[in-house]
Amino acid sequence: MGRRRPGMESGQGLFPKILLLGNPQVGKTCLRAQLAAGNLFSLHSEGDPTELGRSCLWLEGQVWELIDTPGVHSLLLDTEEASLVKRVLWRESPSLALLVADAKNLKRGLMLYLETMELGLPLVMALNMSDEARQRGIWIDVRSLSSRLGIEICLTSAAEGEGIMHLRRLLLQAHPPSSQPIYPFLIQQGLEELGRELCGEPHPRFLSLLLLAGDREAWRYVSGRYPEALSALSGRVEAIQGQFGLPLSVVMAEARLRRAEELRRETVRIEAGRGVPWGDRIDRWLRAPLSGLLFLVLVFIAFYLWVGRFGAGVLGSLLKEGLFDGQVIPWLNRLLHPLAFPFLEEILLGPFGLISMGLSSTLGLILPVLGTFFLALALLEDSGYLSRLGILSHRLLRKVGLQGKAVLTMFLGLSCVTMATLTTRFLESKKERLIATFLLALGIPCSAQLSLIFALSPSLSLSALLFAFFILASVQLGAGMLAQRLVPGAASDFMMELFPLRIPRLRDLLLKTYYRLAWFLREALPLFLLGTLILFLSNEVGLLYLIERISRPVVSGIFGLPPETAEAFMMGFLRKEGAVPILKGMVDGGRLSSVQTMLSLVLTTLFVPCASTVLVMLKEQGLRTTLIVLAAILGTCLAVGGILNFGFQLLRLRF
Repeated sequence: MGRRRPGMESGQGLFPKILLLGNPQVGKTCLRAQLAAGNLFSLHSEGDPTELGRSCLWLEGQVWELIDTPGVHSLLLDTEEASLVKRVLWRESPSLALLVADAKNLKRGLMLYLETMELGLPLVMALNMSDEARQRGIWIDVRSLSSRLGIEICLTSAAEGEGIMHLRRLLLQAHPPSSQPIYPFLIQQGLEELGRELCGEPHPRFLSLLLLAGDREAWRYVSGRYPEALSALSGRVEAIQGQFGLPLSVVMAEARLRRAEELRRETVRIEAGRGVPWGDRIDRWLRAPLSGLLFLVLVFIAFYLWVGRFGAGVLGSLLKEGLFDGQVIPWLNRLLHPLAFPFLEEILLGPFGLISMGLSSTLGLILPVLGTFFLALALLEDSGYLSRLGILSHRLLRKVGLQGKAVLTMFLGLSCVTMATLTTRFLESKKERLIATFLLALGIPCSAQLSLIFALSPSLSLSALLFAFFILASVQLGAGMLAQRLVPGAASDFMMELFPLRIPRLRDLLLKTYYRLAWFLREALPLFLLGTLILFLSNEVGLLYLIERISRPVVSGIFGLPPETAEAFMMGFLRKEGAVPILKGMVDGGRLSSVQTMLSLVLTTLFVPCASTVLVMLKEQGLRTTLIVLAAILGTCLAVGGILNFGFQLLRLRF
C-alpha cells in the first residue's frame, strides 16, 4: 500500500485489523462476506462466549483482518454485546473502524457514530440496505453527510453486491473523523482534561467518555491501571456531575440524540407517497391480538409440515432408509464380514455401532430435520417477524415473570438451549434471567429434541402430537407462573425495537443455514459419536443392563415404559439427539405403543437438559442455583410422567 498514513499502524497480530461495528440487523455479516469474497473463518475470543467473525481482506496487496463484532445500540450501555466490543477494542488494537448503518434508519446509525468517533480511529461508514431505502422513497445526500461528519461514506447493498468495490477503495482512504463538540461545555472540557490524564491509553477520549457515563468496566480498568490517580479522576467526574440535575450518561445521550436528529433533517429526504403501504398493513395485522394469533397458528402449522413431514418424513426416509440402511451399511457388511473380525464389525455396524447408529442417525435422521428447521428459522429472522412475535407474546410472558424481549431467547431455544441459556444474560433483571434459564431447561425442545419429535411424528396421529405439545405448554405455563411467585425480584420495563418487514433473499437464507449446519456438524457430531461409543462400551460390560435394572421402578413403574427406554434418557443427557436412534428403533420394532411413544416425547423433553446446557447453567447461575433448578426439573418430570401414565391407564386412552 506504500507509505502508511497516521493512525494506520498495525495492532497486535500479523496483520492490521479493521473493526466492523454496527447496530443489530444492519447486514454486517453479509457485508463482511462480500468484502472478504468468501475468506471467512470464526474464532472464539478468549473468555467470551460470543463468537467473533473474522475474515482475511486483501486491499491493494495488503492483507487485513476484518473483525465482525455483535450488533450494538450503544457502546455505553451495560450489555454483554457492548462489553465484548469494548474488550475487542482494547485487546485487538484495530487500525481502523468500518461502521455499518441502516440506510432506512440513519438516525440510529448516527447515534452510534457519535460514540465511535471518540475512538479517534480512521473511520468509514457504509450505509447498507440502500436498495430498500430507495424503495421506501428515502434519499440520503451522501456528499453532504460526509462533509458534515468529516469521514468517507458510501451507499451499499450487501445482499445485491452494490457499492462493495467503492467501499474497498474508501477503506484505503480512511482518516479519523473531524472533531464535533456536541456535548455541553463542561462535559467537553471534562473530556479534554480526562483525556490528557489518560494520554497513554489507546483511546483516551473514548475511555474518558466511558468514565463520565459511569461505565463499570472502564472504572475497574482505570482503578487497576492508575490506582494513585483514581481519587483525582473520580473527584473530577463528581464535580462535573454536580453541575447537572440528570446523570451524565443521560445528558450525553440527549446531546447525541439532538445532533443525530439535526444531521438526519439536513441530509435525508423522503418522497411523499412512496414507502411500502402493504408492509404497514401487514405489520399492524401481525401485531393485532386476534389476527396475530391466527398468523402464529398458521406459522406453527407450516413449521410442522415443512420440518416434520418434509424434513423428517421425506428427506429423513431418503437418507436414513434409502441411503444408509439400504446402501451404505449393507455394503460395509459385505466388506467387513470376510475379515472375520467380529469386534470391529460390532463397534462399527452393531446395534450401538459408530456408523450404524452414530453416523447414520446424525446424517440420515437429524441433519435433514435441522437443515429444514434452520432454513425456517432464518426465514422468520430475516423477515422481521420475530420482533413482532415479541410484542404479541409480551402479555403472556408477563404471567411467567418475563417480558416480550424474552421471546427471542425462547425462540433461540428451539435451535439450541445451550446458546439460548447464554443469551439470558441480555435480559434486564436477575429474576428474568433465572426464570428464563429454568423454562429453557425444563420444556423448550431444542432443535435436537425437535429432530426426535419430528422423526417419530410419522408414527403418531396428529391428535397425539397436539396432545404432547399441549402437555408441554401447560407444564411450561404452570411452572412459569409458580416461578413468578417464588423467585424474588421485580420484572423490568418492556422496550423492543421493531425491525422493518422485508422479503428475505434466498441466498442469505441458504448462507445462514449452511453456517448453522456446519456449526452443528463441527460441535455435535464428535460428541454424538463419543456418546455412541460410551453406549457400546456400556453394553459390552453390562452397564446398560445395570442401569435398566436400577431405573426399572421409575421407567417401568412410574412412567409405564419399557426398561430399555432408560438408554434414551442416558443418551439424551449426553446429547439430546442421541435419543433419536434408540426410540426410533423401538418404535419401528413395535416395542412402543402410540401412547408410550407420545409419553416418551414428553418425558425426554422434560428430562434434565443435556450436559453442555448444565455446564452453561453452572457458569451463569452458580452451583447452588443450578442444583435447585435441576431438582425442580427432575421432580416435574417424575410428577408429569406419573400423572400421565396413571391417567392413561385409568381412562384407557388410545391415540
